[in-house]
Amino acid sequence: MVNRRSTDPFGNFRSPIGVTERTLLRQNPSMRQLRYSLRVLRRTPGFTTVTILILALAIGANTAMFSILDAWLLRPLHFMQPDQVVIALRADRQHPDEPPIADFYRDYLDWKQSARSFQGMSAMFWREFTLTGTGEAEQLMGMIVTADIFNTLGVSAQAGRTFLPSDVDGPPVVVISHQLWQERFSGARDAIGHTLTLNGKLYQVVGVMPASFSLRMENQPFDPKVLALIQKNDPDYTPTSIRPVAVIARLRSGVNLATAQAELRTLQVAADARHPETPKDFGVFLTKLQEDNVRFIGASLETLLAAVVLVMLVACANVAGLLMGRAARRQREMALRTALGSGRGALVAQLLTESFLLAVAAAGVGLLVAYAAVRAFAAADPFNQLPPDPLTVNGRALAVALGLAVVSTFLSGIAPALAISCVDLATSLRTRAAGARAGFGHNALVIAQIALSLILLTGTTVLTKAVLRLASQPLGFRADHVQTIELTLPGNRYSADRVRRNAFYSEVQRRLDRLPGVRSVAISTTAPLTGGQRTGLAVAGRPEPPKDEIPQFEQLVVTPAYFETLSTPILRGRGFTGLDTEHAPPTAIINEAVAHLEFPDADPLGKQIRIGNEGTWRTIVGVAGNIRTIFFNSVVAKEPLDIYVPASQASTAGFNPTSQKAWVLARTDRTLSLAEVRGQVDSVDPGVPVDSIRTMEQVISEATRQPRVRTSLLGGFALLALALSAIGIYGLIAQNTAQRTSEIGIRMALGAQTGDVLAMVIRQGVLVALGGVAAGVTGALLLAQAMSAFVYGASGVDLTSYALTAILVVGVAALAACIPARRASRVDPAIALRCE
Repeated sequence: MVNRRSTDPFGNFRSPIGVTERTLLRQNPSMRQLRYSLRVLRRTPGFTTVTILILALAIGANTAMFSILDAWLLRPLHFMQPDQVVIALRADRQHPDEPPIADFYRDYLDWKQSARSFQGMSAMFWREFTLTGTGEAEQLMGMIVTADIFNTLGVSAQAGRTFLPSDVDGPPVVVISHQLWQERFSGARDAIGHTLTLNGKLYQVVGVMPASFSLRMENQPFDPKVLALIQKNDPDYTPTSIRPVAVIARLRSGVNLATAQAELRTLQVAADARHPETPKDFGVFLTKLQEDNVRFIGASLETLLAAVVLVMLVACANVAGLLMGRAARRQREMALRTALGSGRGALVAQLLTESFLLAVAAAGVGLLVAYAAVRAFAAADPFNQLPPDPLTVNGRALAVALGLAVVSTFLSGIAPALAISCVDLATSLRTRAAGARAGFGHNALVIAQIALSLILLTGTTVLTKAVLRLASQPLGFRADHVQTIELTLPGNRYSADRVRRNAFYSEVQRRLDRLPGVRSVAISTTAPLTGGQRTGLAVAGRPEPPKDEIPQFEQLVVTPAYFETLSTPILRGRGFTGLDTEHAPPTAIINEAVAHLEFPDADPLGKQIRIGNEGTWRTIVGVAGNIRTIFFNSVVAKEPLDIYVPASQASTAGFNPTSQKAWVLARTDRTLSLAEVRGQVDSVDPGVPVDSIRTMEQVISEATRQPRVRTSLLGGFALLALALSAIGIYGLIAQNTAQRTSEIGIRMALGAQTGDVLAMVIRQGVLVALGGVAAGVTGALLLAQAMSAFVYGASGVDLTSYALTAILVVGVAALAACIPARRASRVDPAIALRCE
């Protein structure tokens, strides 16, 4: 006899959600599964919402990260065939992890004449220009370039023209950026032909570049506003000049990067042989220009990419666990569908359809998350530089989000679908309990989540300890109450005029010293924490070692009050004084690291040294404490081999005339304003712009920005993964507790106390967490080993980090298990037994 309650007026069996079997059979199978899945998900809004939010966070994070990587690495530069454009620099063979340095102009000329791997080769270098004649002096970041730079890049001007070969012999000309065109000329077409006074020299504007034009080197954060031509009459760039340039070249068709680099290295070896004075510890470093743009932030991008991928895996494992628990509760439904003729493939397809709908919905929400994350990233600018192209969530990011939806469907849905499709019909119809297979699979998924979270947390802990170690390391000076003022001296007036330059230094110091609250003022030609100009060192009375065995020394040009202003101690001898003038015997101060290296068993005071290629022998008059430097991609503060030379003797100490930078250091009892500093500098020379004024604490913070940002973002992703793992543990314990309702009722009927039940349930969560910790130890070991190569003070076996992360994970697991444990402890034994 047919049960009327389960049939419609026509005698057809009603499905569990009220759609008649006849109607379902009339539909396309795919549409039938889709409609059924939608109605099932609509009947469980809590589960559906939580699952979508978990996947949306993971998909949104990955989509946002892809958008950032797309802007930096995947979106090609706006040149003709940009993958063929390369940049050649020189890398230190002893310290390949440190930033490369520029090539010599004479070497560029040699490469251009002899190299056969390139169809075009040009030279460029950063130069800061002081724009005058239009009110207050303004500092412009620009470049000096050879005439064929635009042909090599394969780009044309938007207005006017680029450089012609005849411009090399003509009057000075300049091409300006689209931004400067808008700022100075309001985008007017008659800007072509106008003149600009740059560094005291009159240049004619011959062209304007498109807004999309971007040209950077060594990861400079901004594009040049002016590009000035290197001309034949330029005394700094002659066929024998060792002035710095970066070489931009275009590979010939069919020539790869390795072949071109090998050719340049061969040419460089020959060039070094012709010039014995050239340091031999540098090799040619060739890379694509687009890759050069991410040199400083490469490690941060790689770290974040790995983190979001792990978060995606944790989220998929989490959702798989939720789906597996939900599928276990639907075994009776699946058994009924099997009894009505549904095969295993149909059941798997049905459950995967539900997973796909959840993933697609999550992808939609994830795109909103990605859009907000990308906007926040661009506004915060955590790397202190943005890519040439704007950060956007574009069509490719949309495709990635949909691809992630498909991947997450497979990763999160296949295990539950296969597990539930293997139901035993008779057993499922007789019992309410979920099968052991689903329970085991759920445990495995939660353990996998915890293991991945442990890996992320370990990486965060190692980086955090390194950053804290870096912050606690004495830098060799007192940063409190010290301000740094950045000046740019026009090269045409101060490069070769030693007397004028020293007079400028003296007068600026004197005027700033007179300001209220100023205790001491010093000037250095090297930015704080960046180290000095690399050089060699010879000691009188000793044979000179081979050039490839000379350690890397760094030369700093400073005024007498430098050590007093920074409160860096003079350990032996004396500091510089006003008596160390250009007419006095040449002097030098070495730091403690140089003293220990070169004079381990002798007193260095009075010893004679020669710096680099200069012919002057200098007398060591003092030994200063070590001042550390901080490099861009490693969380480390190094102690360089520093040699200090008084600024009054800079003409024989390798003063770099191309940059003309000067950093004023002032120890003050109050904060100086930019306006009053600019007023004092203008009273000495109104043509010298004041670029910035910052406290030394801000300088230190900027120097350590990369590792701190890396740690903060990695920590955020690790906490997100841990939160997802906590949700997984909660779901697992809640499901298992619900399945054990009758067991708990029996235990309590036999005298078990509330505390016993609490401990039993929490113990299960802790055991699962310990299983995840054990599973994640191998991955954490590998990660720590990899990080030890570039993280200061990190070791491959950091027991403290493992212990901290393990305690955190187990603690979170115990907290996640508390809620289902409390519910279990309140079970009424009578109701529990009656349910069974």
